[in-house]
Amino acid sequence: DSHTFFFEQQGDALVGTHHGELVTGSLRGRVEGNQIEFRSSQAYEGTRLQYSFNAQVDADSMKGTVDMGEYGETHWEAQRHSYDSSVSRGGNSKTAAKE
Repeated sequence: DSHTFFFEQQGDALVGTHHGELVTGSLRGRVEGNQIEFRSSQAYEGTRLQYSFNAQVDADSMKGTVDMGEYGETHWEAQRHSYDSSVSRGGNSKTAAKE
């Protein structure tokens, strides 16, 4: 499965958007050193899909685990998306993840 994250960081706080296979929701988390953790919750077919991500950041990539509650835990990794340098993107980052 492929998911996409858009992060905005202020200090150690993260906010952003989590685009899943079928639904989109907001995310919140924090960064401490090279560790990142964030959670997202998405409404789907009368229930909520809860995701709790933890990872280690290394330059332009992340690797870690995601806990999906009753659906279990799995490993994931992500790579920072590079934008055309001629386009100003401000402080936003887009990261694509694979479970």
